[in-house]
Amino acid sequence: RNDRDFTGPHIFVSFCWKDILAVRRVLIELYQLKRKYYAIAVENQYVGHSAQKNSKEAAKNADAVIFIASKDYCVNLKVPKSPLEAEMNVVKNRKSKEKSDLKCVVLAVCHYRDVKDDFPYKDICEDTENFPYTGTALSKATGAEIHELVRSAVKFIDDEYL
Repeated sequence: RNDRDFTGPHIFVSFCWKDILAVRRVLIELYQLKRKYYAIAVENQYVGHSAQKNSKEAAKNADAVIFIASKDYCVNLKVPKSPLEAEMNVVKNRKSKEKSDLKCVVLAVCHYRDVKDDFPYKDICEDTENFPYTGTALSKATGAEIHELVRSAVKFIDDEYL
């Protein structure tokens, strides 16, 4: 969002299409918090460029990334030349640079145990030794829990920018 009323760093939301219902709940919360965010969440968005190019540009221009991890996300991440692989490669490259200020937060659609072995947290998270705390699984979260999860993710991002 580039609206004047929206604040904070530009947050890119990375996700797998099979998780769109959980993703929309996160996006609604970001909108209600009036945060600057973007997600390629409409099928006909960015027509004219390849999905890979759109994903790379989104990851390249982000100040922070919220990853919506799931089993399907991890499977699609391994598909060569997929949009998810393209954006993850950009994020990994940015994070590998010394003094990278790109903040990455992982929220999970499922229990973290279902994704921790396949999600590349060691390449993108602050703590490279331990899988990050993801809170309540988005698929089971109440509205209040979604609010708290997104608010916590935004606070983590903001703490680095203040």
